[in-house]
Amino acid sequence: MVALTGLPVTFWFVTDRLTDPSFYASVAHGRPADLDGLIDSARASAPHAAIDSVFLNLDGATAIASVRPPGSDRVRELALDRTSGALLAERWQDESWISRAYALHTGL
Repeated sequence: MVALTGLPVTFWFVTDRLTDPSFYASVAHGRPADLDGLIDSARASAPHAAIDSVFLNLDGATAIASVRPPGSDRVRELALDRTSGALLAERWQDESWISRAYALHTGL
């Protein structure tokens, strides 16, 4: 069971893209935006939220900003286009398939 849940978690960026392709709908071309620009885009998309992290995905087209809305313990993930910083999609982190697989794996 550990191997069955661990493998998708180990390669989470591939697994997540396969299970939630609409979250990675970027068609980014050109020079990637700098980190400050991506942070500014995350702030504009979630103005009152605290930014926990910005992950630069291996696909080179998508950045994932993790933000916490005020008064919430939940994390909201924002998919940002790496070149323009445009918001592509958003979701609650704990509702994604990969987060559920991780919770199952760590709970074994």
